[in-house]
Formats: sequence, C-alpha cells, structure tokens
Amino acid sequence: MNGSIIVLNITAKDLKYAEINEVAGEKRLTAIYRETFAEGDGEAAGILRRVVAENRPLSPRTLLIISSHDLSYREFYFPFDSAKKVMGAVRFEISSEFPPENHVLDYVETISREPGKKTFMVAIARKELLRRQIQIAEEAGLHVVGITSDLSTLGSYFMDEPEALVMDTGENHTLFGLFSHGLPLIVRDIPIGVSQLRASAAKNGERDLRSLTGEIKRTLHSFNIKTGQTIDKVYVSGSILLETKLFEALKKSSELGLEETTPLSATFKTEEVTPPSIPMPLCSAPRGGRKEGSPSIF
Repeated sequence: MNGSIIVLNITAKDLKYAEINEVAGEKRLTAIYRETFAEGDGEAAGILRRVVAENRPLSPRTLLIISSHDLSYREFYFPFDSAKKVMGAVRFEISSEFPPENHVLDYVETISREPGKKTFMVAIARKELLRRQIQIAEEAGLHVVGITSDLSTLGSYFMDEPEALVMDTGENHTLFGLFSHGLPLIVRDIPIGVSQLRASAAKNGERDLRSLTGEIKRTLHSFNIKTGQTIDKVYVSGSILLETKLFEALKKSSELGLEETTPLSATFKTEEVTPPSIPMPLCSAPRGGRKEGSPSIF
C-alpha cells in the first residue's frame, strides 16, 4: 500500500494505533498511540475518536489487524491447491463448528509436512466481530481498506528466517507462532496475558508468571516434536516488552533464550513521536496482493 496509512488493532482490553506516511520515498512512523481499558469495546470507540481528532491523519485509509485471540485457526491437508477447491473443502469440514452465515475464513498455503499433500493454515473470524471493528473505525472517520491478522503481521518480520518461534503477548492472551520464511507452520494461543501478569505482580505473587513459563516450555517441547527440530530460542513481542520488570522476571524464571528483538529492522523510519517506539509488530501490510477492502485475514 503506497502513501499514508493508519494501522489499527483493537482487542477487548486495549487499542493500538499507528500512522505511517511516505515521505520522499521513505515510510515514516509519524504517530503512535496505545491505551488499555476495561473489558469491552465501548471505551475503545471513544478512545479512537479522540486519537483521530487529535492526530488529524493525512489519510483515513486504515489497515485493520485482528488479534489471534479473536480468531480460530485450523490446519488442513489436501492433494490440491486450487483456491476454489480449497475453500470448498475447508467450508465443508468446518461448517458444523463454524456456520458460514456467521463466519468468514481465509487461508495461506504453508510448508507441507506430509508427502504428496499440501498444507493450509486457515483463520476463521466471526462476521459480527469484523463488522463491529470496521464500524468503530468508520465512526471515527477512518476507512478500512484491508484486514489482516497479527499472526500474518508477525510473519512479515521473519521472511529470511528458515525457523522462528515467536511469542506475542497481548493484554489477555499470548500467541505462539512457529514460522518458516514468514509462513506460519504451527499456532497456539493461551489465555494468559500481560493484564494477568501485572495483577499477579501487584499482589506480590508469581503464580501466573510460573504458569506462562510452563506454557513456554510446553510449547517448545510440542513444536519440536511436531517438526522434528530443536528450537531453543523464542522471539518476544507485544505488551510484555513495555513491562520491564515482568519481562526480566520471565527471562529469569524460564531460563530460556528469550529475544526481545526481531532479526529484521522495520522498513520505515521513526520521526519524533511520543512514545518514540513501541515493540508491537503493527507496521506490515498484508501479503498476497488482494484488493483493497477485501476481508482477508492472511
């Protein structure tokens, strides 16, 4: 996507907003904002209206990033890769669990682990959730021109990596994604987020931190068994990087290789904004060359 664009992520507990403008052929991050709030999106709508009014973006064009906490993922193996056949087969397989009148789906072909079969990662979203998030954006004066997922956005940072395990921490969930050259191979989502860790730390307890540490180790073990590889490093992104004490405690308790930087630099320059940076993978455009406005998730 050329020119100016807003990147927007809304969850049940926080809102993230970034404005990227193209200046002299270079992409520049000219505004960034994040705020947490109580459960529900009523407050999110008011926050976004205020942010848009204060920042007066150059363009209303908006890329909406859906949190994996609001998506369901399924993996399928087929002996064909025709888009029509894949969509038809997937819809047939999931129709009872995810009625088509209430859900939209998208898929990406990944690296097959079964000889003679092609592997597809499918993301499923509730239509009502997409409608509501688009409505929040439009009521604030924005225009949604694309939809993608945090999983797809994360993958854009690892296009040159043959193997990368990423742990993305949200306010109310943690997403684990194993990527190969940017393509998602395995996905796992757990209901432990930074809000729980923050509350636990405030009570001078580490139960939730120990739980997350255990889940990281279980995820590594499970992913290694499924792939036959030995993954010993985890790239960390998300809200926990804004909580220095929590992140340091997590690194100490897990005794694992937790890396807080991604192997690729962002493809834009940062201007004077407050805060000057935020460790969230929000600034990648969706892949696949789909038309603007199409409800694609990958």
